[in-house]
Amino acid sequence: MIRRVGSYVSGFAIAFLGLGILVALASFDANDPTLNRSANMAVNNLLGFPGAAVADLLLQTLGLASIVIAFPLFGWAWRIGSRRGLPWFWTHLLVLPVAAMGFALAVSQIPAGAGWPFDGLGYGGLLGDRLSSGMDSIREAIDLAIPGWAISMIGLLAGVPALLAAVGIAREEWMAIIRAIGRFVRMLGRGLWAVARRVRPDGAADDLAPKPRKPVKKRKTKEDHAERMRIAKNRIEPGSVSTKEGRRAKKERQGSLFPEQNGFRLPPLDLLNKPKAMDPSSRLSKMRWSKMPGFW
Repeated sequence: MIRRVGSYVSGFAIAFLGLGILVALASFDANDPTLNRSANMAVNNLLGFPGAAVADLLLQTLGLASIVIAFPLFGWAWRIGSRRGLPWFWTHLLVLPVAAMGFALAVSQIPAGAGWPFDGLGYGGLLGDRLSSGMDSIREAIDLAIPGWAISMIGLLAGVPALLAAVGIAREEWMAIIRAIGRFVRMLGRGLWAVARRVRPDGAADDLAPKPRKPVKKRKTKEDHAERMRIAKNRIEPGSVSTKEGRRAKKERQGSLFPEQNGFRLPPLDLLNKPKAMDPSSRLSKMRWSKMPGFW
């Protein structure tokens, strides 16, 4: 019981840490006081000075790739909270910098806009700019013009697998998560549809319901007519099959007992019912009595 509660608490703590990183990055304000800049003004970051300092450090180092740091924390929190454990924790931790560098290199090829608060740094931060400079040196050394989008693809090819490995979730667990998300989306859609039917006036919600489509009739063509004519031509009509009476049937059949007289004819004997079959036990009894001396 204590271990189970400890697993739940540890999982929630790691998940809140990842959520805190996302909130700090989303509410970053360049005018907030940080470790690199002091200002006599209130902190606008939702997490206060700690959030402002962490967001400033991550964005200057990794740029937009800082968001990659938070995703593995959610994966670790889920595995620890569900008591699946992290047997390869150090492996997940070592591949996390590879994922961060790959994404930093990928976003560094995008020209920074005017709203980017860090002058002299691209969207990949300091690390992304250093990796991009290294790629430029390689291009000059091999005298090969590599476009920026190709460098971004190289960064993604290195970053995406490393990120999946850092999260530490197996393929079966990914499929279970996707199915759970799908069920949640369906339930959410049904709930919103039910609310919409209640909020809208009577009869108005019925107009939103999808109407059944009318069946589309197939257009008749000359080929279809020719096919029907060919089938009708080749059709074999069922004929009446006449069976000829054999000699034995004629011999065994008895038409009438008396011949026709003055246009009147008695019905054939075939119409008479056959005698009922005698019970074998009664027949044996009669045979036994007939063999006894003095019978009749």
